[in-house]
Amino acid sequence: MQFDLFVKLFRLIKSKISITQQVTPMQKVYTVYDDRPISYNASTNSKKRYQTAIRDKFIINYKKHYSNLPLTTTLESRIIYSSRVQLVKDRADINNISKPTIDAFVGCIYNDDKQIIQRIATRYDLSPLKTISIDCSDMPFEVANDINQCLLSKSVHLLVCSFAPIDRKGLMEA
Repeated sequence: MQFDLFVKLFRLIKSKISITQQVTPMQKVYTVYDDRPISYNASTNSKKRYQTAIRDKFIINYKKHYSNLPLTTTLESRIIYSSRVQLVKDRADINNISKPTIDAFVGCIYNDDKQIIQRIATRYDLSPLKTISIDCSDMPFEVANDINQCLLSKSVHLLVCSFAPIDRKGLMEA
């Protein structure tokens, strides 16, 4: 994989996309978290602390870019988790990460997690020689910049989530 975040970030800056860009009905909602996500199997208190932290980060840093929240339509969620941790025993199960992450945004990005009818969750292990490619072209500048800063600082964990309206009828026909 080839890392092209810097090129896309430059294009965002060059095209002067407004930091206060508003969501249109088909635009994705993004959030970034730079700490270790919690597993569904963790204690209730740990899950609540994680969910509060990730939700608060969204509210403080990114919610201002989206005017139509909470979303009320059916949704697709995409969760990308990357980690520089190489120990086999520390590998997070992406399915166990995705459930508490999705639950964190109920009432904030969407009204009910039942609105999510398609979930795509991916985990990448980042070693010093590997990179990932993340398309930032439809993200608010602050989200893309936070991803960039996290990767530049060599943070151990990076979680990028997106939520986009999806047509149930079109999904059924596919």
